Amino acid sequence: MNGSVKSIFSIHVWLITWMTLTLVYTYPESTNKDMNFQLRLPRMNLQNKTLKIASVTRIPFQNITPLPDGEYIEEGFTFEIINQLASFFNFSYKIVMPEDNTFGKLKEENGTKKWNGMIKQLLNKEADIAAAMFTITEDRKEVVDFTKTIYLDGIDILMQHPKESDNTSALLAPFSINVWVMIIVSFFAMGPVIYAMQVLQRKLVKLDETTDRRNRLTLAECVWFVYAGLVKQGSELSPIYDSTRILLATWWIFTLIVTAFYTANLTAFLTLPYYKTINSLDMLLQHPETTWLVKYGGALDAAIEEGHGEIFQKLRSSFRMGYGKHSTSDEEARSLIEKGGYVYLHETLSLKYLLQESYQRSNGKCLLALANQNFFQKPFGFAYPKGSPYAFAFNEFRQCNLVACVLTQHHSWQQERYIANPINPGTMCYCNTRRWRPF
Repeated sequence: MNGSVKSIFSIHVWLITWMTLTLVYTYPESTNKDMNFQLRLPRMNLQNKTLKIASVTRIPFQNITPLPDGEYIEEGFTFEIINQLASFFNFSYKIVMPEDNTFGKLKEENGTKKWNGMIKQLLNKEADIAAAMFTITEDRKEVVDFTKTIYLDGIDILMQHPKESDNTSALLAPFSINVWVMIIVSFFAMGPVIYAMQVLQRKLVKLDETTDRRNRLTLAECVWFVYAGLVKQGSELSPIYDSTRILLATWWIFTLIVTAFYTANLTAFLTLPYYKTINSLDMLLQHPETTWLVKYGGALDAAIEEGHGEIFQKLRSSFRMGYGKHSTSDEEARSLIEKGGYVYLHETLSLKYLLQESYQRSNGKCLLALANQNFFQKPFGFAYPKGSPYAFAFNEFRQCNLVACVLTQHHSWQQERYIANPINPGTMCYCNTRRWRPF
C-alpha cells in the first residue's frame, strides 16, 4: 500500500507486580519519555489504627444510618473507596458526623468568619478524613487538602413537573415575531402601492374613456383586494395595465405561500402538548412567585453568599429579597417541590437520584422534572487536614487503582449501581426545550 497508514487505536501494556505498576510497551511507539513511567503503590501499614472519618448522608454517594448504640451503618460509593483503603493500609475507622450536618462554609460569628461542618472538624483535628463528595473550590483549598478529582459535576434545576397548558398562543407560534412584522407591513403597504402604480400608469399612458374607467381603482378597492387575497377570497377587480396585474399576481403568490406554511405549522403546534416551564436560571430569577432552594452549608450556598461573578450576584440579590431559601436536606427540598411553588438548585447527579426516587414512589408518574441547565461545574473529591500524613499515600493508591481499572471516574458506573432502573432521558421527566415553552 502506498503512503502511510494512520493508526486508529493504541495499546498500552502494563506489567502488574506486587506493589508496582510499570508501563512496559505502547503501540504505536511513543517518543515521549513521559509515557514510560512507573506507578509504585505506596508502602504504609497503619497496624489496625482507628481513623476518624467525617461524613454526612448524601445519597447516592453515601448513606449513613445511626444505630441505638451510637454507631453508624455506612454504605455507598464513597465507603467502597474507604473500605478499599482500609483493607490495603490496614486500618479501621469510626464515623464522626458534624453537629450541623453540613459540608462546611465560612460563617460569620461574633465579627469573625469561621468554618462550620466537616471543614471545621478537619481544621480542629476532630477527623482524619472527610469521606464525602466535596466540591473542590479555591476557598476550601486554602484550609484543607483534597484528593485528586473523583468526578466532575455541575448545578441543575429540579422543579415540579409542569402541567399541560392551553394552546391559545399556538395561533401565533408558527411564525417568529420578525415574520409577523413583515407580513403586517406588507399588508398595509401593498394596497397603497397598487393604487399608486395604477394612478401613475394612467398619467403615462392615454387610453379611451371605456378602458380608462376599468383602471380607475379607488384606494379602498385596492386595500380590499389585498385583504381578500390574504384570506384566500376572490375579487372582481380586473385591471388592464400590465404593471398592476403583475403586482396583483405577486400578492396572490405571496399569500398562497404564507398561508400554506402557516396552516402546516399550526397543525403541528396544535397536535403536540405544550408545557410552561422554567428552562434557564435567568428565567427563574424573573419569576419571583417561584421560590428557589439551595442546600445549606454547601459549595453553592457559599458561592451565593460570596457573590463572585454575575450569576452569583443575581442569586445573592434574589436570596436577600426573600426569593431564595435554605434547605436542610434533599428530602425536604423534594417534598416542597412536589407541593408546588419551589425549585431546587443542586448537583446534577443528586437531582437525578431525587428524580428517580420520586418516580418510583409515585408508581411511574413524573412528579418532578430537570431543566437540564448545567452551570457551576466543579471537581469533587475527599478532604484531608492540611499536612495530613495519609493524603499522599491514599491518593497514590487510588491513582494506581484507576490505572488498573479497579475504580472508574464515570458517572454512569455510580448511577447504574446506586440508582435502580434509571429513567430514560427521552421520557417527560426531562425537559425537552423543543416541546416545553417558558412562562
